[in-house]
Amino acid sequence: MNKRHNSPTGLLLIDKEAGPTSADVIRKIKKIIGKKVKIGHAGTLDPDGMGLLVVLLGDATKLSETIMDLPKEYSAVVQFGVTTDTYDAAGKVTEEKSTEGLSKEAILAVLGEFEGKIMQVPPQYSAIKVNGKRSYELARQGKAEELPARETMVYELKLLEYSDTRAEIFVRCGKGMYLRSLAHDLGNRLGCGGHVKSLRRTKVGAMVPSVSLADLEHETWEESITNPAVVFEDSVVFRLNRRGALNLRRGLPVKAEDFVERPKEPVGKRTGVLDEDGSLIAIATIGHGGTLLERRILQAL
Repeated sequence: MNKRHNSPTGLLLIDKEAGPTSADVIRKIKKIIGKKVKIGHAGTLDPDGMGLLVVLLGDATKLSETIMDLPKEYSAVVQFGVTTDTYDAAGKVTEEKSTEGLSKEAILAVLGEFEGKIMQVPPQYSAIKVNGKRSYELARQGKAEELPARETMVYELKLLEYSDTRAEIFVRCGKGMYLRSLAHDLGNRLGCGGHVKSLRRTKVGAMVPSVSLADLEHETWEESITNPAVVFEDSVVFRLNRRGALNLRRGLPVKAEDFVERPKEPVGKRTGVLDEDGSLIAIATIGHGGTLLERRILQAL
């Protein structure tokens, strides 16, 4: 946390338990902090979803879009033979089918169809807006509409374990992926239906869960704040010496000799600008020749 600012700034890598909504977690953290602070999160988890919820404090809220674009990793248990309206265990059972013939080999045979760029229809019980209203609100009123399929990316999909009509899978995916839809579609492909029994987000970019809400209540919450530079840990970054960092903050030109590290590829990629101490001071786009484009100064970091 930057001592020059009264408002805390940084990330809280919350290990969310099943039950509360992401908004519930934010309200709880505000109560724990006990002071006025800008706060948000980068990607919701369903109420029954567990694992990493990236909470942003202060000027770190400017990193939301960047974090949302990072690859995410999940472990999920899929229950085959039962379909629900929400595509997870919290929903109403809509169909039950025999799982005769279902096996580890049968699952492995079709997993590859769900890797790479795929088209996916989001669940009707989702926060996507339809004519200004949340899709889940319409679904609860019996006015659900079929949502259009959209492209999403699955980098890796593995079967970890299969036993008694349940499969634990590992998924590494891009922005906009619905694990509930993946489980639903996998069950349909196997001819028996299926839904998500449990779900845990294990990683976002290089970030992993580090503190639970219970621990946050009983410990000094300031000590749980993570340096926002972790957002760019797996990326090429700009690094500036002390003079260059100071000039950047002041809106002055940064000279070539002030770059400690200057990525030239990939052009157009949004990345971080760090100072000598490894603190994040800005977000910028890599221009031709390693120029800093579309820089956004994060004064409080």
